[in-house]
Parts: sequence; structure tokens; C-alpha cells
Amino acid sequence: MTVSPLPEPKKSGFLSTIRGAVDSLLNVPRIIKTRFGQETQVPAQPNINPTPTSHPLQPYLDKGWKLSVDSAPISQQSVQRPVQQQIVPSTYGRRTDFDWQGSASNNPQSVQAIMQAAQAYGIPPSLLFDVAASESSLDPRKTEKKYGTHSGLFQFDPGTWDTLRNYANMKNTTLTNFNPDYESRFDPFMNALAAAYLISHGQLGRWDDSLPAWEKYYTPEELKPYYSQTPSRR
Repeated sequence: MTVSPLPEPKKSGFLSTIRGAVDSLLNVPRIIKTRFGQETQVPAQPNINPTPTSHPLQPYLDKGWKLSVDSAPISQQSVQRPVQQQIVPSTYGRRTDFDWQGSASNNPQSVQAIMQAAQAYGIPPSLLFDVAASESSLDPRKTEKKYGTHSGLFQFDPGTWDTLRNYANMKNTTLTNFNPDYESRFDPFMNALAAAYLISHGQLGRWDDSLPAWEKYYTPEELKPYYSQTPSRR
């Protein structure tokens, strides 16, 4: 079957051209006839610069508020910042003669420091709490009065702090980010990490001066691994 080509479109006359130009300027829809004699409407040209539709929350936007992903307005002043997760212990130490709630309430940073250090070195938190309570009553600023050389949460003296500096400089050490400055002994997080590091390496004997206050709350089997580098307690 032979398909006949479509006829060439007729050239529009002068009046038709003028009308089309006017309709285009006025954005008026036009009625034209197709080649089959049917009439059809040519839609007006869309407005390429539409008036922006006002957002339902526009009053808030005008005040400087921003929209979150779910389109809920949030104030610029309420910027969410990453907050370090607080570790809340269910219990503290095992000592029954110590005011845990009062001391923990007065020294919240010490509580967080001990919990983080226990987690970092796999030490029972109760053991660290009991030693720290016996040494400083959880006060990170405490200095031993008799000689004035032992300071901080676990009462480190300058000589032990120097030893820790040497441990921190060893190859493949797990004591990282250690600050050898003596003043850093008053930082509860640094002090607790140093204590947990030593205890995890069998040097619990460094705190034997406070032993009578907390030893009775532990079995010898529980404490034995933490005395592996204490000759008198092996």
C-alpha cells in the first residue's frame, strides 16, 4: 500500500499572522482546525516566570527559622550539637561505708572518667570506684596533705607519673594521648586512664596503702590477676 505524503501546510495570511501574534502576547488559547476538519484548542503558553506560591510556614521562614528534613520548623538558636554519651552506672563500688550518691553527685566528671577508663582497659568499674573512693573520695583536685606529693583521683606522685610517661613512649603502647605534665594529674580522665592502665598490667599493688578500706569486698581470686606485677602479692 502506498502511503500518501502529508500535504504542505498552507501559508497563513497577513491577518492570521497578526492574530497569532496578538494571541501570543495576550496569552490567549486559540482554536484551530486539524487537517481532518476537527477543531482543537491550542493552550496558552505557560508563564515562564510564575508568581512563587507562598509556603504555608512562610511566617516562620520570615523570622529566620529553618525547615528540617520533615519540614518541621526549628529555630536557628536550637542548633543540635554532638554530645558525648553519658555513662550512668547502675552501681558504684562495693564499699558499704562510703557515701556513693553524695560523692558521685559532687564529682560527676570523676564518675564519667572511671566508667570510661574501666571500659577502655577491661577493669571492673567497682574496683576502680573503690580504690578512687579510698584514695580521694572521688575528688579529682585532692592533694595528700602530709607530704603534698600525691594528687588527683587516684593520688599519683610525680615519680609514678614519670614512669607512666615512659610507658606511654614505649612501642605499641596502649597508653595513648598521655600528658606527662604534672598538672594533668588533676584531670580526672587522665588520672583514671593512667590508673586503669597500671591495674590492667598487674600493678594494683601501687594502691596497697588504701587496701584495708576495700580489700575485704573482693575475693583473692578476683584480685589476683591485677597483682601479676606485684612481687609480694603474686
